[in-house]
Amino acid sequence: MKSADEEVEGESLSIFLLGVDLAVVIGPMMGGFLIESYGFQVPFLLWIFASTLSIFVFYSYIGLEIKQSISESVEDLLHRQTYADEWHDVKENWGELWFPFTLVFLYSIIFSFYWLAIPLLLDQVGTGYIMMGIIFGVAAIPKVFQFLFGELADRFGRMKVLSGLALLLPPVLVSMSFFTEALALGILFFVARTFSSGMSPVIQTEFDARCPDELEGELTGFFEFFKHSGQTIGPTLAGTIASIWTLQLSFLTAAGVALGILCFSLYGLRN
Repeated sequence: MKSADEEVEGESLSIFLLGVDLAVVIGPMMGGFLIESYGFQVPFLLWIFASTLSIFVFYSYIGLEIKQSISESVEDLLHRQTYADEWHDVKENWGELWFPFTLVFLYSIIFSFYWLAIPLLLDQVGTGYIMMGIIFGVAAIPKVFQFLFGELADRFGRMKVLSGLALLLPPVLVSMSFFTEALALGILFFVARTFSSGMSPVIQTEFDARCPDELEGELTGFFEFFKHSGQTIGPTLAGTIASIWTLQLSFLTAAGVALGILCFSLYGLRN
């Protein structure tokens, strides 16, 4: 993303992610219909087919390596000082990187929290699979328009936009713990996803701005590490709290995480 002009970097990143965002709109709707009509087997078979096809497309693009070449690559990977060098680079730039790493970690907790908490809540109120798919598909539509939030961030400042979104998200998450109708929950979920989806390009652009150009490739790996670490916590958080206490309390906890993003964004705004 360094090829994009700095004044439109957030908008450019959002457009770059447009293909994935369109897929998450179509996927839930298709999955809900197939599960309701044919059971879980057909969606899993479709997933296997799509995964296999993607592997063939990937290897047709990069080309297949011979066995000796693969063996040499593995041997080189195990004997070089790559990981020590990368860790050194992270420590050298930690003063700049800890901030976007923390933001993406907290954002990813909320993003993955939806994966389990929303289906549990919809199932609790007796929602069918087709309606669940429609709710998830419609709620993913804001991701298609992330470029609008990226444009706002480029125009008014990343931390101003992020703090505004983080301020609006907690009341919506708290409200979701009180409603018992699928339509109302779907509307609130759409609003929540709108606010949280707007955070993604802002945080990514913040990392991109702080990351040295010559180290962007390797440091992006650490950025992804913090993102996926947060994604492992979100569903675990939702399931654990719902099992020990109540599902509604898990939404209050997610609202607390959103307040954490607000605190850090205000810190970034001041500094």
